[in-house]
Amino acid sequence: MTAAGPTLPAPARPDGPAVDPWLALLLAAITLPVEPGWIDFEQVRRGLLLAAAGVLAILGWRWCPRVPPRGLTALGLLCLWHLLGWPSATNPGSAAERALHLLALAIVFTWAGSRPLRGVLGAAALLGTVVSLHGLAQRAGLDWPAGIGSAAAPGSFLGNLNAAAEVAVVGLGAATALALRKRVALPWLATAAVCAGYLGVDGSRGGLVAAALALLAAAVLPAGEPRGVRRLAALGALVLVAALGWLGRAPRPDVLPTAGGATIARPSTVAIRTELWSASLEMVASAPLLGVGPGQFRHEYPRFRSQAEIEASTFGRRQPTFAPDPHQDALQIAVEAGLPGLLLALLLLARSLPAVLRRGPGRAAAPAVLAFLATALVRAPVGNAPAAAAFAALLGSAAAAPERARRRLGAWSKLGSALLGAALVAVGAMHVGAAHAAARGWPAAPTTADLDAAIALDRTESRYHSLRIQAICGLGSDGLLLHTGPAELARAADDIAAIRRFDPHNTTALFFAAQLLRGGARRGEAHELLHHILELDPRHPGAALLLAIDAAGAGELDTARALLYRDPHPSIRVRLAEHLRAIAAIPGIAKAGAWRREALFVAAVDALADPGSADPGSADPGSADPDSADPDSADAADRVLRFVGEAGSAESRGLVLRAHLMLRLGGDADTLAPAEPGALAAIDAGSRALLAPSFAALRALPGWARVLPPP
Repeated sequence: MTAAGPTLPAPARPDGPAVDPWLALLLAAITLPVEPGWIDFEQVRRGLLLAAAGVLAILGWRWCPRVPPRGLTALGLLCLWHLLGWPSATNPGSAAERALHLLALAIVFTWAGSRPLRGVLGAAALLGTVVSLHGLAQRAGLDWPAGIGSAAAPGSFLGNLNAAAEVAVVGLGAATALALRKRVALPWLATAAVCAGYLGVDGSRGGLVAAALALLAAAVLPAGEPRGVRRLAALGALVLVAALGWLGRAPRPDVLPTAGGATIARPSTVAIRTELWSASLEMVASAPLLGVGPGQFRHEYPRFRSQAEIEASTFGRRQPTFAPDPHQDALQIAVEAGLPGLLLALLLLARSLPAVLRRGPGRAAAPAVLAFLATALVRAPVGNAPAAAAFAALLGSAAAAPERARRRLGAWSKLGSALLGAALVAVGAMHVGAAHAAARGWPAAPTTADLDAAIALDRTESRYHSLRIQAICGLGSDGLLLHTGPAELARAADDIAAIRRFDPHNTTALFFAAQLLRGGARRGEAHELLHHILELDPRHPGAALLLAIDAAGAGELDTARALLYRDPHPSIRVRLAEHLRAIAAIPGIAKAGAWRREALFVAAVDALADPGSADPGSADPGSADPDSADPDSADAADRVLRFVGEAGSAESRGLVLRAHLMLRLGGDADTLAPAEPGALAAIDAGSRALLAPSFAALRALPGWARVLPPP
């Protein structure tokens, strides 16, 4: 008789429980905790996922599958490739966060290989239902306590409509697969209907397309019984709910309100994505082998960001924004990890997806998995911890070996797993603790004490440093710091150094640093940062204005005019005459008289271009009388004549303004032709840009085309 050795626990029933309790607990732990003051909900949830994956790693000896899910080797190599790019990254904190986030998903993927697919589907469906119910309640008019969500912006637990849609899409796919099985169909059908209804009112077009793909996959890739009429009836009900949700969605206005009662056109999300993807392809081309580094997209993207995308994303520069991802997961991997990283990601799918697409038990995961991948084409759901964790669990469970037997780990493996788990828990707690500290005083702005605590836990997060600068200096409604003296500079010195080290292309943070350096009499360093800002964003209004003011103070009239006149941003152009008057009023300003004339020149141009005044192209030279001009024309005449009087009648800009004025008032333009045909070519390029409408009107007249500079 042989001695009985240790035995492994018997594998669970192939079908398993309706809802896997441990996966449901994990998903709830990274979804439900919320503080409205968090500056980045998704970053916090990635921290929570790290902690949860760390606990799984510590307990790995209890669940490690004997045969890992197919695709784990490719996923492990992808994590390793990201870890290798960590030391050379511009921001090591963001690099570590991205690499460890993928490692956490790999742990969930492996752990799910020991869990029955039915229970994993149930947990994903339950998550989608909870998120969808919360969002539907908000849309129905329920404001949740503590600012977690409002009826006006139902972001559900996730703080973002698109992020909520990504979770609802996975929940819809999982619930649909469960609803089409023999047992307990109606409860899962109701669950799927809730998810579909929320996707309708959420307004995410990508979410609706992914939901349609989930329903299509459920129809053409049946994973069980019943077949025929019952399946078609179920799918028909889901389509009906989705259609009703689409018809009942909240209207999206074509214009958005801004400060002062003005409105702007709603930016096109398609146009923004097109710009993002175009810039991302340039980033891939710039570093095709190694990429720009894990987690570095948001830090390196400003070097490739287009003016069109800036204007659209910032609502005409009314609020600063940054792009955390390119709104496509494949592009993000290619940008950050290069083409080798993208190939490893494709290899993971090539190894694991066959278990989902071929006939077999894993096919039940097809609706949710394919819907998630469709979402990844227009969004970046891999960075959305709840949705990504549910996807990793579904894919891991579907791609697992049929027997799902556990593996016995040796002592060294247990120790290594425990150490890795402890590190993940520590890093996750650090991220969550930093975010909690920064949000402690919400809804009031964070104090310097709050931000000191946040930075002590997460030094590389540049947003905490920017917020601390604002707390030290105060921030005006125009985006300028209120106090920038030597005392403020001394207090914010560490923040300036951190911004320049960890986020050297963040124009918003660099502009704060430049203002402090300038106010602290370190103008050389300030100008270096301001010029760098203009290299990244040639139309940055604040940088151009500050450099122009300093150039004016040094007597460099032409340099200052070039900064202000050459393609000025509308936020500068609309107040250009006011800016020039302010420059002229600076005590001790060089050439103050010239700046007063510049202010009068721009005011004259503005008066001539006033849309309320007469159209010069429709004036009748023989019938108009200056004495009978409307008030707008009279004002234009006054400003133009004052400028011509101060600048001298031979001044080329004055000739154009006077000619334009005479056209407006019905005078004889032929008498205004300059004595020298080339006189107007002397106008500088910046002034020529401001005078472009006047040039266009004058070119239509005989004799003017030959003396005007080329367009």
